[in-house]
Amino acid sequence: MSTTKINVFLIDDSEEDNFYVEDIISENERIGEVTSFLDSEKALQHIIDLDERNQELPHLILIDVRMPDLDGFEWIDEIDQHFREFKPVLMMLTSSRHRKDVESFDKQFLAKELLSKPLEQAVFDELLKKYF
Repeated sequence: MSTTKINVFLIDDSEEDNFYVEDIISENERIGEVTSFLDSEKALQHIIDLDERNQELPHLILIDVRMPDLDGFEWIDEIDQHFREFKPVLMMLTSSRHRKDVESFDKQFLAKELLSKPLEQAVFDELLKKYF
């Protein structure tokens, strides 16, 4: 098991959901810096800016499926177009299990997990073990 701290980007247009998820994931001792975004376009631009300045990119990205502007699937498509080598562990969060969302998730290849809200501590801890 690596001792490197896992830096996380959390992208959700709900301030309440961001607060809750940040609280849950910060409980895990392997988590380093958590950066939260309410706007998916700003999160995308921030990652592009970090890359252009050769700064460390997040190891894990948790992104909400349904957001204004760029939804989670559109956001992932943008990441795939901008970056060929940057492949963080991407997990999507959803408060519903609409068939359309599940089908869209199944068609994409970058996100590893489609997680139900509210995120549970035990589920998150197991996923960290699985991917890190």
